[in-house]
Amino acid sequence: MRRQQASDRVSGETLNTLARLEALARGLEKDVVASEPGHRLALPPGIQSEELGEHELKGLPVPVRIVSLARQPNAQSPS
Repeated sequence: MRRQQASDRVSGETLNTLARLEALARGLEKDVVASEPGHRLALPPGIQSEELGEHELKGLPVPVRIVSLARQPNAQSPS
C-alpha cells in the first residue's frame, strides 16, 4: 500500500508543477515553457530557447529556472 501512496504523491507533485508552469506561460505570454532540467534535453532543429530567469512556483521549496521554447524565425516545418 505504501508504494502506491508514494507513486500517487509523485504523480500529484508532477501534475501540480505542470499546472504551475502552464499558468506561468500564460502570465508571460509564452506558448511553451520548461524548467531548466527539462530543457537540458537536445532541442530539435528549428527550435530555440530563451532564458526567462528564476521563478517561484507554488508548492516548490526553491525558485526554478525557466526557459521558453519557440520555433526559430524562418524555420521550416518538418515534412
